[in-house]
Amino acid sequence: MDDGELTFSKTGAIESPITKVTYEGLPNSDITVDFSGATQFATPFTASAVTQDGKGAGRLTGLEIDNYGNVMAGYSNGENVSLGKIILANFSNNAGLKQIGNSTFSATAASGAAELGEAAVDGFGNIMSGSLERSNVDITEELVNLITAQRNYQAAAKAMETTTSMTQTIINIRN
Repeated sequence: MDDGELTFSKTGAIESPITKVTYEGLPNSDITVDFSGATQFATPFTASAVTQDGKGAGRLTGLEIDNYGNVMAGYSNGENVSLGKIILANFSNNAGLKQIGNSTFSATAASGAAELGEAAVDGFGNIMSGSLERSNVDITEELVNLITAQRNYQAAAKAMETTTSMTQTIINIRN
């Protein structure tokens, strides 16, 4: 007989398997099914006992990256699952990298080949979750944005001053 195949006597009592059957090799855990209480009487189906020994369904509530590059997902059912690890690249000459975008670089003969490794191990830096790396900020662009914001503020202040002056003139004319 195959695992999980049931046989019953003519009276409806279970004959085999009498013991629990375990299904192995599932990704997260094994499943054990106990058929000892099964019968084959001519009655409508009802669930006599429902129990749960695992976690219920959950929704993704957040992602977290620690200083070692571990990426963890948190779910609404209290489950925390490791999704992977961030790998860092180190070069023998960082100044030899070629900038191909705002904060994107590519290896050159001057920089040497990329050496891959884990954060905080063998000379690789730490990952600081939630912080902004200095090289990701274009100082020139940020200064231009600051000057533009200052000029917009000055223009709005001048418009308010002109409106106030005109209102005061109209009030003086009526008096």
